[in-house]
Amino acid sequence: MLCNLYLDGFDRAMLACGYRAIRYSDDIAIPVPDRGAAERALSDAARELAALRLNLDPVKSQVVSFDTGVPFLGAMVTSLTSPGAMALSHPLETVVYVDRPGSLVRSRGDRMVVEYQGEMLFRLNLKRIRQVVCTGRAGMTTPFMHRALRDGIDVILLDEHGGPGGRLTSLAHSDPAARRAQYNPCLALDLMEEFRPVVVDAVVLRCLSTGIVRFEEFETSPDLGCRMSARARQAFLTAYERRMLTVFTHEPTARRVSYRVGISLQAKALARAILDPDRVYRPVRWK
Repeated sequence: MLCNLYLDGFDRAMLACGYRAIRYSDDIAIPVPDRGAAERALSDAARELAALRLNLDPVKSQVVSFDTGVPFLGAMVTSLTSPGAMALSHPLETVVYVDRPGSLVRSRGDRMVVEYQGEMLFRLNLKRIRQVVCTGRAGMTTPFMHRALRDGIDVILLDEHGGPGGRLTSLAHSDPAARRAQYNPCLALDLMEEFRPVVVDAVVLRCLSTGIVRFEEFETSPDLGCRMSARARQAFLTAYERRMLTVFTHEPTARRVSYRVGISLQAKALARAILDPDRVYRPVRWK
């Protein structure tokens, strides 16, 4: 009770700053819409507590996402732990695919805009974007690339046939040493095998068995082999993204997460095992 009385001033100060702090005794959570707001909230909370001659615990005080899980009051809170949560995850950030030849990706204020011959095809707040995948002759302006680097938006470049071209990743949002240690095609293949049957194979079988992608939409040539038409590719990517948002139980952490988050958790676990040989890597097993 004394803690609640003493921290009442903190609650009022945070509310005056525009935050809805959730507090139980001295355990505090401050939900905000994005990472930038979270960093500001952490700084504001430290300032208000310092006025009461209190300090934040540097170990427990951190910025975390609901997509990966927020530890609070002995439980792991995610976007899926609320009553009536659906079997599909609804993350704040999404992947944007740009595959129309001649289209241009640019930034306007806080939005990403995709244009084609002067016509706007698509726009979305940059805070909602985690990755942009550009295929073929889709261009990007220099201001957009700088904004993507600043905001930690991953940009993937593919050639016109879907082959890997390159990647634009900010050094401020990645660990170069870990990436260098992970630069081994075998590691990528090993990690992919854990999820291939339940993600890619499942999507391919569903698309073919339900007619989402039809036989006549495949084109063959001696030089390029077999390729999907533009409509089939779009339908497949839609089905793939829906599958990546499907929720499953991630056995190593005993949490309900989407396949996308699960792959990220396994990649981080693999990186830790590479950097620290004493760590045991726990793969995902399917029954």
